[in-house]
Amino acid sequence: MIANVIAINMALGSLFNVQATANITTTTITNIPASGRFGSFMMRVKGDGTARTWAFFDSTVKWSGTATPTRTSTNNKYDWFTFVTVDGGTTWSGFVLGQNLDN
Repeated sequence: MIANVIAINMALGSLFNVQATANITTTTITNIPASGRFGSFMMRVKGDGTARTWAFFDSTVKWSGTATPTRTSTNNKYDWFTFVTVDGGTTWSGFVLGQNLDN
């Protein structure tokens, strides 16, 4: 993460580590598989002791039960998420893998 921006290049892998040290206002995702193909990535987000917002997380992702999960803000604790698309990134589904974890 640089400043308030996360850049995810799906050609570089499927697991991305982020330490949220600011509110994330811009998420750029490149090399998303074309519509009709499955694309996904996992995100491991480390808390820094402050509640942070993430525009992509809060407004773009559709979550199970329509409830956006509350991200862990505890310092040095991790949340794990998976994001999935089948329409070239027009819509994303989000899944919580674990929260408030030590690693």
